[in-house]
Amino acid sequence: MSVLREIDAEALERMTRALYAAVLADDELSPFFTGLDVTRIEARQRQFLRYAFSDEPGPGPVDLRHAHAPLIGRGLNHGHFDRMLELADEAMTEAGLSAPVRAQARARLEQTRGAVLGETYSNFKTKEKSMTGRIASMIYAVVCYTVGMGVLAYGAAWLGGFWVPNPLDAPGTGDPLAAIAIDLLLVLGFGLQHSVMARPGFKAWWTRIVPAHCERATYVLFSGLAMLAMMWFWQPIGIDVWRLDGVAAAVAWGLYATGWFVLVSATFFINHFDLFGLRQAWLNLRGKPYSHIPFRTPGYYRWVRHPIYVGWLILFWATPTMTVSHLVFALATTGYILTAIPLEERDLSRLLPEYRAYKARTAALVPGLIRRRRAAAQS
Repeated sequence: MSVLREIDAEALERMTRALYAAVLADDELSPFFTGLDVTRIEARQRQFLRYAFSDEPGPGPVDLRHAHAPLIGRGLNHGHFDRMLELADEAMTEAGLSAPVRAQARARLEQTRGAVLGETYSNFKTKEKSMTGRIASMIYAVVCYTVGMGVLAYGAAWLGGFWVPNPLDAPGTGDPLAAIAIDLLLVLGFGLQHSVMARPGFKAWWTRIVPAHCERATYVLFSGLAMLAMMWFWQPIGIDVWRLDGVAAAVAWGLYATGWFVLVSATFFINHFDLFGLRQAWLNLRGKPYSHIPFRTPGYYRWVRHPIYVGWLILFWATPTMTVSHLVFALATTGYILTAIPLEERDLSRLLPEYRAYKARTAALVPGLIRRRRAAAQS
């Protein structure tokens, strides 16, 4: 069913103008258009709505990811997109479109959500025109995933001090101060890569080069290589801070194993395969659009906002042998996590309005901390 079969060009023009006027008068949406060329934007919207109201397959008329990147920088999020859908439905109702036709148009508009908000996969523009290209992207994503998992396995041995030639707690071989300086630079390099590539602005630019459905897999690959480089070039310092034996050592190893369990299992609560880029490539292989995963708080996420970071922190500090080298690593990576959380949550609050309420009621890392702080403030 095509909307264009039920509405003539004049009516479509009236509806487009009514929608645009409603957007400019809306308190939530109008600030995003301040200082922009409204004539050009209205023409683009008319062009896009004509596509949305048709039943013709294929790519959309504009690169939605590129066109909306400035608005993402201003804080465009799912709440704003939902408001736009409401206004579009009101305009279609005023134009006299039937309920089935409005439903079809809403479904087409909903498919643009990921591209408009700069999320992983765009249904309107993909570089994979052929099945060969889709298969190649899937193979690439699997390779990236394998590298990521392999680096995590190496990290488990490196932190734990077994099966690798250069464990974290190896004896020192040179000047301790020079080693500390090099090690801090390695952590800084990893932190910059891990954080910068996760920012929406970088993704909007990066996906002009890398296919959108391969963006997350590429991030996993680069993160794995950065982490591997950090471990491989780490300068051991030695010098014991503590060395536990007997029951105390067993407890430390138990906590270490718990940290890995929390870290890995937390990824499955929020969709492990989407987090590591396999789902995006799989949907592309099947010729399907990327479907946004709704915000939810299952498992550990009911108690803390960042259980993956909780797992990492346990791993950094739960060790029967703490050398100065290990202490430098634990302090530096803990500092990175505490710095990264506000940056991540700023982006999440812009993209997901419901995240603000979640943040207000749920502790970042320590379960129940917010409730205890509120109780202390009231006492």
